Amino acid sequence: MNLKCDREMKHSTKNLLSRILASALFFIIAGCSSASYLVQTSWTAGVAGHQPIRVYLVEVNGTAQDAFRKELVDLFSENGHFIVSPYGTQPSSLDTNSPQPAIIVSGHHETREETRTYTTGEGKDEKNYRETNDLNSFEYEVRDAAKGEMLDAGVVTHSDVYTEENPNTSFFGSLVNSVVKSTAEALVGIESARRKGTIKSFIDRLVVHREYRFIELIRDGELPGLNDAVAVAMKGNWEGAVKKLQEVTENDSNHVSLHKVYYDLGIAYECSGLFERALVSLRVAQELSPLQKYQDELEWCEQRVMLIEWQERYAGVSQP
Repeated sequence: MNLKCDREMKHSTKNLLSRILASALFFIIAGCSSASYLVQTSWTAGVAGHQPIRVYLVEVNGTAQDAFRKELVDLFSENGHFIVSPYGTQPSSLDTNSPQPAIIVSGHHETREETRTYTTGEGKDEKNYRETNDLNSFEYEVRDAAKGEMLDAGVVTHSDVYTEENPNTSFFGSLVNSVVKSTAEALVGIESARRKGTIKSFIDRLVVHREYRFIELIRDGELPGLNDAVAVAMKGNWEGAVKKLQEVTENDSNHVSLHKVYYDLGIAYECSGLFERALVSLRVAQELSPLQKYQDELEWCEQRVMLIEWQERYAGVSQP
């Protein structure tokens, strides 16, 4: 079992959308003041499975948006999981019981350049370098075209990093280098390749696949029952953890830290595949103490419930 501090293990997967398995890897947060554990669980993400789905691309804006929109259409068309409509086509009145699945994709494309300079060696061995990171990102939302429900939301990125030795750091030299670089990229289609790399990463995320997610379990020194439940959960016994946490909600119903119990109970329900019950517990936790991580987990669980229905109906994913 790996031992890591809380500040080193803060992974975020906000969006997300999928099946949490009962089996999990546990990372004890040791040597930190935070009394919590991070649980790494595997889950099923994506909306496209055994049958092609219709894609409507609307409100895709940002850098080089015309080129980005065209490349979105082209790359969706090349992928056998999707049937894409021309950009800007709005879905007609779709029968919510239709066997033909359809999604609406919207988002914002952005490019930016990050640079840093550094020096190695001393004296005659000294060398100057400039490192440039050309970053493409696409912040997206995916909705069920029939019901308007959010199925996925997130950001995908594509990064190219390159290093120049002894760069010209004068203003005029930098200006000349920038013009030359831009012209060269236009000639060889580098910018297009970067956009396409971003789009391909996005499309891959829409096809059903396995991912990992980190979830935090909370302890409290004043609630021994809560700590006992976490210990049971660490052994992969989520059913036993649910039972112990339910007992704590009954025996310590007036405790000031009761919100921690309901949060852990929501997590235990999620890991047991009982998402409707998880929603109830997470809502109670958020009402008792409106912490951001409670709200984030609640939103994830709400999306998960909608995605389960979609995956079972259209993607051929069987749920427990």
